[in-house]
Amino acid sequence: MLRFAVARKCLRAMPKGMPQLAQVGQSILEISSDEEAERILAAARGEGPP
Repeated sequence: MLRFAVARKCLRAMPKGMPQLAQVGQSILEISSDEEAERILAAARGEGPP
């Protein structure tokens, strides 16, 4: 999710100190709009409705 957020310019860069995980396959995360991406990120930050 963080790489996707960086690619969409919702985050400037990946947080430092993140563990490197082995890739298990290619998957595509489809989000229909920038607004939806912002809502997902806000929820991850603990902002907005529970």
